[in-house]
Amino acid sequence: MNAQTFFLQALVHADSEDALVSELAQRLSTASGADACDILLDEGQGSLVLAASTAAPEFNQRVRLGKGIGICGKVHETQEPILVQEKAEANRFFARYPGIDDRTTEALAALPLEVDGQSIGVSLLRKYSAWKGLVDR
Repeated sequence: MNAQTFFLQALVHADSEDALVSELAQRLSTASGADACDILLDEGQGSLVLAASTAAPEFNQRVRLGKGIGICGKVHETQEPILVQEKAEANRFFARYPGIDDRTTEALAALPLEVDGQSIGVSLLRKYSAWKGLVDR
């Protein structure tokens, strides 16, 4: 499936902006083989808000990260992906948010989201076991 079809199918299934972001998170998780996907969007001044989560959707719009906080904050600032094949929680930028997702994240891919060269947020794909095929960065 090409990217255009991927996004068009998500648009067809969504009836609101929140539903669209949640549908994209689910599709990204499935397409990548991740166990969970979080989409965090810029809410101004570089801070991020959890817009969609396949692991803890009850926290959508309720979790906010200050500028530069955690792996997602770093990716948002630098616009460079961070890929960790195993031992993700040992990464110096990793930040745990107890009570939101208490499962251990073993591997992750934090990818910048851009529109017309402008950063709009980060997609965080997580695995609960090692993710072979990723290159650690």
